[in-house]
Amino acid sequence: MAVGAGWQGAVAYVNIASYYLIGLPIGIYMGFKLDWGLEGLWGGIQIGIGLQTIILLIMAWRTDWDNEIELSKERISDAVGSDEEDKSFH
Repeated sequence: MAVGAGWQGAVAYVNIASYYLIGLPIGIYMGFKLDWGLEGLWGGIQIGIGLQTIILLIMAWRTDWDNEIELSKERISDAVGSDEEDKSFH
């Protein structure tokens, strides 16, 4: 959904923050400091996945989808219009 809407950059930042800045440190803490082993590491990654899901859901809920539809219509009409102009010159 987010990548299809053209938010690849935002999703990449959410992934980095969720996994590497939040999930991995929590997993390392639970796995090694709390001595939970592999379960702690996986628990941290699951927390990162949950956080990522929540952030992307909030992004989707706050999006004005009607505006996104209009933007995509404009991009399509620009692309189609430029192809038709190129064909008329040949």
